[in-house]
Amino acid sequence: MSRVLSSPLRPSPRVARRTVATHDPAVRLVVAAIASVAVILGLVAGWQPGLAVVGALSLAFVALMLSELYVGLSLFTVAIFFPVLGSGVSLAKLAGLLLALAWLVGVVLRRASDRQRPGLMEHRPGLVGVLALFIAWAALSQLWATQANLGRGAVFTLLMSATLFPIVFAALREPRHVRLIYAAFVVGALLTTTAGFLGGGESDPTEPGRLTGAGVNPNQLGGYLLVSAILAATLACSRELSTPARTGAAGAAGLCIVLQLLTGSRGAIVGLAMALVAAFFVAGQGRRAGMATAAVLVVLGGVAVFVTVAPPETVHRITRSDTTGSGRTDIWRVGWRMVEAHPLTGVGVGNFSVSTIDYLLRPGVTKRAVYIVDEPKVAHNIYLEVLAELGLPGLVLFLVIVLISGHSAIVAARSFRWSGDREGELLARGLAVALAGLLAAAFFSSELFSKQLWLLLAIAVTLGSLAKPAQGSVRAA
Repeated sequence: MSRVLSSPLRPSPRVARRTVATHDPAVRLVVAAIASVAVILGLVAGWQPGLAVVGALSLAFVALMLSELYVGLSLFTVAIFFPVLGSGVSLAKLAGLLLALAWLVGVVLRRASDRQRPGLMEHRPGLVGVLALFIAWAALSQLWATQANLGRGAVFTLLMSATLFPIVFAALREPRHVRLIYAAFVVGALLTTTAGFLGGGESDPTEPGRLTGAGVNPNQLGGYLLVSAILAATLACSRELSTPARTGAAGAAGLCIVLQLLTGSRGAIVGLAMALVAAFFVAGQGRRAGMATAAVLVVLGGVAVFVTVAPPETVHRITRSDTTGSGRTDIWRVGWRMVEAHPLTGVGVGNFSVSTIDYLLRPGVTKRAVYIVDEPKVAHNIYLEVLAELGLPGLVLFLVIVLISGHSAIVAARSFRWSGDREGELLARGLAVALAGLLAAAFFSSELFSKQLWLLLAIAVTLGSLAKPAQGSVRAA
């Protein structure tokens, strides 16, 4: 009887936790900050209505991220495919800052249930240490950089990219969250391609006929469409999705392959070939015959696209050898001269394009000096870019980050398999193949400051935390 009478007066543990959280000073601080921003927006509305609307949308965006961080991460994933909009506004940077703000507020308001899951530092302390060393070395390189202002911008971009690791780790808690990010990646790539096709992107007048994106050059777009095709194919194989959704994902995968070929990116084609080879080994036992069949179909489909759809300029660009020099080989030659001159320190982060002219007058034929003197270009090779700007220590640290992330995806796939989680295994294997293709394509493209690459690396690390440890030793899959 006493138990019955006292039970209505005894708050449940959930209510008790909520009451305690309401009186938490951190909660009061966040509520006060939101209220202050709302008041400021009200005052600004009478002066600059447009600015007030942007501020209100940003506040709503942060509120959405606070309620479901993985939803905000998916919106950010779409936004990074639009690095520059009208009037020089960077949608990707704005979305990134809002995402980081929501994550920081979430850290302050971290629920008791969230503390049961180890953070990124507890899960992968070695990776966090390498990331910190890489950013620190990049910041230190400003001491000898030709233009320190470029270095500061580059360091900030790398710092924001590295922040994606703890953000993604906190946002993705189950496989369905990962599926949403994959879908957002595919949608973002297709949207930027559509915007570029309709006039939102700027085509290179020296290479007409190449498909480009809204602020995304053809070489980068080719790599992103390659990744999108693999992620869409992964979703098409998911048994957790409905039949219409799987059919749509399969159609998106085929469309991404066609669009990738229309970019005329030879690096993306190399990446596609590497992805097909990697898929054969990553697919696991019992799936290699199917992957070989899929590879044959992709090759035949690519030939059909070239014959029937691709513009003559694109076909000529891909099939001819680079005997006249497209500028890339000259940039590589000058970039290697930087490496020879500064093998340990490099020329400073973000200073590749402004330093190439200092290494032009050396022995060796340069056919396209215009890309070094009049229109300085980036390295068009992520590995040469890191080596030339940050020296051997920077390249080693970057490769360690890449290897840890790629290995995490493979280990996650094995853990998912031995725990009987087919869905998680599929997501991990698909990501491993996508990373292999993008990293191969990056041999012909500068992706060091690409948020797409860092996002995929962060997801690979996070997948390892979602997989349940296998019983006993994990055999190779």
